[in-house]
Amino acid sequence: MTGPVQDDHDEQGAWRSDQFIAGDPPDGPVGLVVAGASAWGAYEAGVLSVLLPVLEERGQRPTVLVGTRAGAINAVLFASLAHLPAPVAVDRALRVWRSVRRDMVLRPAWQTLPVAAGRYLARLAGLPVELRGLLDTTPLHQSLASEALIDWPQLHENVRGGVVRTVAVVTTELETNRRRCSSKALRTSSRTRRPPTTPERSTIRG
Repeated sequence: MTGPVQDDHDEQGAWRSDQFIAGDPPDGPVGLVVAGASAWGAYEAGVLSVLLPVLEERGQRPTVLVGTRAGAINAVLFASLAHLPAPVAVDRALRVWRSVRRDMVLRPAWQTLPVAAGRYLARLAGLPVELRGLLDTTPLHQSLASEALIDWPQLHENVRGGVVRTVAVVTTELETNRRRCSSKALRTSSRTRRPPTTPERSTIRG
């Protein structure tokens, strides 16, 4: 999060949203970096449901969104909802996460683990076999491609319209262990291009 957080609960133990952020609004774009782990996606969305309305009230709603793994889903999800008021956007995001079922993310392990084990053994034997993960996430790819989770046309419109300056996802290649970053950013002409600025970052670690 931006700024120090000494006490983020009130006397009853509830979260105090005013403790998330300290300091004056930054001079420049605000960035949100969302870390990832598959089980943290819904949790992160819950945190953002508190954080984003507070940021919007302060004039600090993020326009640069970056995420990895489950955080990448949240980055593009909230980028696709950036045209909406923050309370509406977070409500829709929470509804998306509540709609997710296991079969939308993974195929059953009993179907995929024997195949994965065979691939790794073949690779150890020197055969040119493509390595993949132990679990098959094809259903997640299909869910994302079908717009069941993300409104991709609206995401592109939000970037073209300048509501979102940049949205980026970071992935790791299985075979090389190298990180790759894919991004979509608002393009400005040379007449309107401004000097680069360092975004103020709000970070959620999973």
